[in-house]
Amino acid sequence: MRSLAPTHATQSPAMFVIVYDGGCRFCARIAAWAASRAHVPVTTVAFDAVPREAWLTSLSEADVQRQAHLITPGGVEYHGGAAATAALRLTRFAVAGRILDLPLVNLARDAGYALTVRSRGLLSRVIDWRAA
Repeated sequence: MRSLAPTHATQSPAMFVIVYDGGCRFCARIAAWAASRAHVPVTTVAFDAVPREAWLTSLSEADVQRQAHLITPGGVEYHGGAAATAALRLTRFAVAGRILDLPLVNLARDAGYALTVRSRGLLSRVIDWRAA
């Protein structure tokens, strides 16, 4: 799954926004982890709570729900693996985000992201098992 090219929000959010699959416990945990470690204010919003008249307007509903997104206060919307590395850049792991965004390395980033997306159910069960 190749990351979609960045798009632009109709209305810029007041802070960085991570949009994730609210029905996926693993996704919720990762989004919360990134938001809590960011050096700037970040909020998280589940797919079904996205104000579609303001954000991700150029994407189909299927594209919105297929992968995570990060929306900047400037209105730039990153998708998939690019959204994951954009979120990493907001944390102390910024160097890892920059490396994963390099040409050719971003192909591996997108392949790893696609594998993670396909494994969301399993990863959520592992989180539930570990919490017990």
